[in-house]
Amino acid sequence: MKTSAWLVVVFFLASVLTFNLKATTYYVDAGGTNPVAPYSLWSTAATNIQDAAVYATTGDTILVTNGVYQYGSTGNNSQGYHRVFVGYHALLRSVNGPDVTTIVGSFTGQIRCVYLGAGATLSGFTLTNGEGGNAAAEGGGVFVEPGATVTNCVMVGNYGQAGGGGCWGNHDSNPGNCTVINCVIKQNYGPYGSGVDGCLVYNCLLTGNNNGSAAYGGTLYNCTIVGNNDNGPNSIGGANSSTLVNCIIYNNTNGVYADCYQCVLTNCCTTVGPGNTSLPNNSISNAPIFLNPSAGDYHLQIGSSGIDAGTNSYVMGTDLDGNPRIANGVVDMGCYENQNTNPVHYASLSSTNPVAPYTNWLTAATNIQDAVAVAQAGNIVAVDAGVYTNAGVVISGNETNVVALTNGITLLGVYGRQSTIIKGGILTRCAYVGSNSVLSGFTITNGRAQNLTGGGILCQPGGLVANCLVISNSANFPGTYSGGSGGGIYGGMISNCTLAWNTAGSGGGVGGGASVWNCIFTNNVANGGGGACLSILNGCLLSNNLAAYNGNSGMGGAMSNCVAYNCTMKGNIASTGEGGASFLGTNFNCFIIGNSTTYGGGTYQSTNYDCVLSNNFASNYGGGADGGALYNCLLAFNVTSNSITFYGLGGGTYGASLYNCTVVSNSASGGGGGAYGIGIANNCIIMFNTVTGVVQNVFGGENVFYSCMVPTPVTYNGHDITNDPVFVNPAAGDFHLQYTSPCINAGTNFLVSTATDLDGNPRIAGYSVDMGAYEKTPPSIIPNWWLFQYGLTNDGSADFKDLDGTGMPNWEKWKAGLNPTNPASVLAASAPTPMSDGSGTTVTWQSVTDIVYFVEQSTNLSAQPAFYPIQSNIMGQAGTTSYLDVTATNGGPYFYRVGVQ
Repeated sequence: MKTSAWLVVVFFLASVLTFNLKATTYYVDAGGTNPVAPYSLWSTAATNIQDAAVYATTGDTILVTNGVYQYGSTGNNSQGYHRVFVGYHALLRSVNGPDVTTIVGSFTGQIRCVYLGAGATLSGFTLTNGEGGNAAAEGGGVFVEPGATVTNCVMVGNYGQAGGGGCWGNHDSNPGNCTVINCVIKQNYGPYGSGVDGCLVYNCLLTGNNNGSAAYGGTLYNCTIVGNNDNGPNSIGGANSSTLVNCIIYNNTNGVYADCYQCVLTNCCTTVGPGNTSLPNNSISNAPIFLNPSAGDYHLQIGSSGIDAGTNSYVMGTDLDGNPRIANGVVDMGCYENQNTNPVHYASLSSTNPVAPYTNWLTAATNIQDAVAVAQAGNIVAVDAGVYTNAGVVISGNETNVVALTNGITLLGVYGRQSTIIKGGILTRCAYVGSNSVLSGFTITNGRAQNLTGGGILCQPGGLVANCLVISNSANFPGTYSGGSGGGIYGGMISNCTLAWNTAGSGGGVGGGASVWNCIFTNNVANGGGGACLSILNGCLLSNNLAAYNGNSGMGGAMSNCVAYNCTMKGNIASTGEGGASFLGTNFNCFIIGNSTTYGGGTYQSTNYDCVLSNNFASNYGGGADGGALYNCLLAFNVTSNSITFYGLGGGTYGASLYNCTVVSNSASGGGGGAYGIGIANNCIIMFNTVTGVVQNVFGGENVFYSCMVPTPVTYNGHDITNDPVFVNPAAGDFHLQYTSPCINAGTNFLVSTATDLDGNPRIAGYSVDMGAYEKTPPSIIPNWWLFQYGLTNDGSADFKDLDGTGMPNWEKWKAGLNPTNPASVLAASAPTPMSDGSGTTVTWQSVTDIVYFVEQSTNLSAQPAFYPIQSNIMGQAGTTSYLDVTATNGGPYFYRVGVQ
């Protein structure tokens, strides 16, 4: 008997070794160019999955790289048809996961995405557009035989005629014999399990599935089933006839029944109703409190009753994010594990048994500050919905605050700003946020700063205010817009907040050196900086804010003395003042649209980089901008108009300096439809602007260089042109250049001051910079205007041709200002002439007005290098230009070379 047992073991081990030796990997690449069966190398990979799958047997792997796989199919009337059939105990796996690897079925052909044989595994794909039809009318995304596994997949937009829109595991004969792990199953259709039918399911999200219960039959562990719909008259949108453990089944749309029907529940969160009349085994009906359900984010918010509320007896693997499944001793309900391990304290107005240190909802404090007072640095205070008004915390001088965070904690409104309100009062600020403290998820309202600093919130450096609505607070003397700063918030860091209807002397919404990200400012009022003052703003929207006249002119309807990145300023007003949007600001990549004031409808004495200023209005000077400097900016459709004849100057700009700007379709009533009193204009397009309906692009443009405008300036400097710039679609506001534009390659690189254009593309795409705000990659290195005047094409073919036989290609003749069709038009020098008095040697060459030349000298042509520069920046004269070399006094020999800069 011992010998027999030994033989059994030997044969078993031999079979394992044989299995491993025979295991083969087959490769699939949708972009492959040399598919050769059996596809055993990447270089010979199949281009559709089924071609490789037919070779896979037990233990083999089909490895698929990035791509969309929508060709090939197999099957028959008894099985239905599928894009891919995976044989028994084989593995179909993507290299880089479902975000970049997709299998597409067919509704019209009734082709499901995948048929998974017994014991096979599918990992890392998006399955979409599949339909289970014909005789096997189940499983639109995947049809799974017993013992098979689906993991790390997204099943979206599939249809199962007889059930299992996302995944079918046969709830009738083999319930739970297949396994689905860490998958997103959404927006699938079908009766019974519109998401998944008859499977063992772990850590999955089922959402947006329709026309049947999201889950039918089978057993589900740590799943989130939310936002599904069964539109029948007696429907169950969530789960039907299933066993659920540690699951959240909530906010599903049902006809009559509750989120669950005839289910066995253990440690679940769901509603009670017909078909689900009780919640056994530690199940609860509390709302789960998702982080952002409207955006499809079903992570649990801190303070959710689903946190640490599961049972550890049925935990498997990681959560849907790949994080540890148990983060704080007890598993959470649902597919996501909240990773917070910091102590949490609770505050709720409805608490009936407040007991310090308030470590759960049952013993929550009824006053926020009580819970804050017992929290240590790094702790979290979770606050229930309600209006919190209890005040009395004195800090920052004699200031009274409803809440004061001085201990480096996070104060969190768990139901969000719509439901959790901190309300100030007369001479009572809402909140003080100290360094390293965080305030998130509240409405902050009715705060009145006694010391006129931060009406809603005073935030110290290092403090953070996030996800809040800050509304109707003030930091100003009653009845005036003077006094304090930061009507909504003063100082600190501010993220994803809305600031509305706040007032102050400066910075109606925000003041005091705040750093602001992704916030909305609307209808705030101050004398200086209706929206913000003395702050840095990133990705913000500022609309309909007001810099109010208060005996002094309003300064900066949107912002005053701020730095703005990627912001939109729209519809702001500076009353009888300066800077409808920005006053003394620096703006990067901003849209400044539809603002108005007296001086500088868009900006006043501001520096603008890569900005669009359009449809702004000034009654006196500078419809788009008054003063300052603009780089790579588009100024279009701005207006300055005044019934007093002297005013209404500079429809686009007044007294500003312009660098690679496009100033077009602006208007003025008094003068300078495009620009009035230019400080300087380099590489610009200033065209199609009007004064009282008559074309007038510039008034007082003495400092214009390498620009396109009509007429050229009175004092002519540089290579200006008057041609039509040939925009792509000016009627639609598209002022990019067409390939035939004369402005391409027509600027000078010496006057380029930024690395990119208004679109963020390289500022110099050809040989020379283009005029205007947008750079076009040209086929030719020569400006179109120069080519066209000599009848040459701009496709690059003429660049290196020598049309007149002088030995110079056309691009060199362009640089030298020569005529490519005239053999007499050359860059030629006369013999050097020693001065009779011995003072030097004169070099004379044929030259062109405004071309800039340099001179090099050599005394030994065999030296390396032979020539060295002796003079640059020599402005050419009409006919010839001369240069006296005062070093050449002893008879030489001297050799000279003249070139164009």
